[in-house]
Amino acid sequence: MKADKLASFLKRNTGLFLIGGNVYGAGGEHFLRMNVACPKSVCLDGLNRLKNGIKAFEQEKKKMNSCKEDGTK
Repeated sequence: MKADKLASFLKRNTGLFLIGGNVYGAGGEHFLRMNVACPKSVCLDGLNRLKNGIKAFEQEKKKMNSCKEDGTK
């Protein structure tokens, strides 16, 4: 999976803005960049959003895969 899809999902669903690694050249498409030059409280909030966003992304992905398997939308 390319990281830009996850970054887009996170921005839409958590408000967390991460940069896809593809902007840094070949080989970066599977990475995300998170700026942590901020107060600890802001960083912890971002990490919690990231954790919850990844869980939500995985759940949505599973749901979409199961719909494809049984032919539903």
